[in-house]
Amino acid sequence: MVVNSEYDSWAINYYLNLSCIKNGTSGQTIKDCNETEIAYIEQYRKAYMFTLNNFRNFNDELSVWSIACAEHVYACF
Repeated sequence: MVVNSEYDSWAINYYLNLSCIKNGTSGQTIKDCNETEIAYIEQYRKAYMFTLNNFRNFNDELSVWSIACAEHVYACF
């Protein structure tokens, strides 16, 4: 089972090299990202979801839990 966020703040910071993720009132947020950064983040999310769907379709016993937020640690709670 794969567990991760669609807008993983760690991946956005380290893979995409964007620093627009900020702490919000209920976790991290992309609200301070500009339109170009949002488009780049969304492109990454779509590629990530495509990969997850391919993973899931590989075998019926595989599964994915992916939340659409920037706070990738929700799975730990």
